[in-house]
Amino acid sequence: FRKDAGHGSKGGYDEISGTVLMALRVITQKPCTFFTERDWLAEAKVDYIEVEVNDDDDDSYKFKALFNMVTHHQVRSEADLLSTSMKTIFILQLLYAMNYTKPEARHPLGPIIFHILEAIQYNVHPIDEVKEVVDPNKNVDLLEIGSAVFPTLASCLNHSCDPTTIRVCLGNQIALFSRRRIEIGVELTDCYGFHYTSLVKNERQKRIKKWFNFQCNCSACEDNFPVMANLTNKLSQKSLESLKDLLEKFQWALKNKHLKKSLDICIQYLQKLTSLQVPRPHKAWEAGSHALSCSLWAIYGDTD
Repeated sequence: FRKDAGHGSKGGYDEISGTVLMALRVITQKPCTFFTERDWLAEAKVDYIEVEVNDDDDDSYKFKALFNMVTHHQVRSEADLLSTSMKTIFILQLLYAMNYTKPEARHPLGPIIFHILEAIQYNVHPIDEVKEVVDPNKNVDLLEIGSAVFPTLASCLNHSCDPTTIRVCLGNQIALFSRRRIEIGVELTDCYGFHYTSLVKNERQKRIKKWFNFQCNCSACEDNFPVMANLTNKLSQKSLESLKDLLEKFQWALKNKHLKKSLDICIQYLQKLTSLQVPRPHKAWEAGSHALSCSLWAIYGDTD
């Protein structure tokens, strides 16, 4: 849920019930001693987490990543801190009732739960599923069925209003796909919900600051990319015709359920944009991103 009062002095973003349930799930993944016999809060102050090739090799890696996530504790309002404290007490009471741990004054789990609640609040991702058959001529109609924290994802990717990736839900997991060719050294980025094509810079930055508490300095903001209606579509006639041909083939493939073929054509289209050296921002790039999103959700988002 989103509300006007929350983070800092100017309000913010609050997963009212979701944070409680997710924090409870985090804690109950391990016995109480896992959290109390290790100084997780001290480790949370470390700015660097050793990169793991496979986080399955280290069962504690996801917890290290979770504790290391940004909390914006220092700029939270008194009302927000009070709310988080009350949630912490509520979770402790649930843990007592579950016989997870015994009641005690100043329980060592208290500060840990408080920190987890703060971390979750700014690092939660929606779990979506496709509501109806994907139509290449419309935006993908998604239904948010839940939310989750993916520590590896949240700790590795920053926001961009023109992200390099598309996020797709595969059941209760999330997969990232590149929206375009990503050169060596280029940052992998995610979009927290505010894309440059749908909101002007000032409005995007206002919402990002309010709900995520940071000033966005991505390329779309730095160069003040225009919204979709104002994007250029200038290309040579020959280039336009070749791109239009690929889009028409993509639409046919998707409508006729040739999903793998539709994805292959999307990739061809994006490769064509690169070979033509089409600059960004450009409507052709956004058409390619839309087609890619349609294909990916049609392939991976079908839960039937």
